[in-house]
Amino acid sequence: MEWAFTTGPPRFSGYCNAYTGGSPAGTLASSTSYTSIPLDSELFDSAGGHNNTTNPDRYVVMVPGTYHVTASGGFSANATGNRSVRIGVNGGAAIPSGQIATAGMSGNTWYGNVSALVALNAGDYLSVQMWQNSGTALALSTGATGGPSLFALWVSP
Repeated sequence: MEWAFTTGPPRFSGYCNAYTGGSPAGTLASSTSYTSIPLDSELFDSAGGHNNTTNPDRYVVMVPGTYHVTASGGFSANATGNRSVRIGVNGGAAIPSGQIATAGMSGNTWYGNVSALVALNAGDYLSVQMWQNSGTALALSTGATGGPSLFALWVSP
């Protein structure tokens, strides 16, 4: 099958500009359970797979194929415990090499970034998922530079 796109291949880039979840608002509780982060802002969404209102934590694949996917996110400075970010597929476990977990940092914001090639079917969905286990709720970094973000680019059938 030959693929032809009049506006280029499907591509998506979204980020969390203002995280309102957590208690207090804007924080992620201490846990080793992943939380899917809502993406309330888009840089582009050529296939219409993301909705800022309905399931804003998901990018739904509209065209099957292999995608280059990147997920990233950051937490406020705290040296206790670990932080993790991963690429979630269909709300579940990350794909191999699609996650990172490292120790927190004193005096510096922790920032993680993962990237992978992922084979996806139409209707599958991607998310950026994060956790931290510092023992207290930590603020998420937000905004176009440093906030949780998800990027997906179709590369082949």
